[in-house]
Amino acid sequence: MGHKKAIYFLSFLFSIAYIWLTGLVIAGNATLWLFLVLLSAPKPVKAIKGFLGRELPMNIVMAMKATAQTNTIFGFLLFIGLFISYFF
Repeated sequence: MGHKKAIYFLSFLFSIAYIWLTGLVIAGNATLWLFLVLLSAPKPVKAIKGFLGRELPMNIVMAMKATAQTNTIFGFLLFIGLFISYFF
């Protein structure tokens, strides 16, 4: 696949995650509280920008960290949104 295409694929997958949840909310299949996930949107942008133009593992450590933080924050905010919608 190559480095550059892998970055584009990662950004595509990040986009699909946000678009999917937005679609679920707009379609009425999920609660508006799931829009809390959008608060994590700056992190994948930071991760993708960190990967672009860098190929050595030493140089992409911060981008890998931002990717891990994206997954953690996205999941946590998704949990919070579902938790709030269950009780309120």
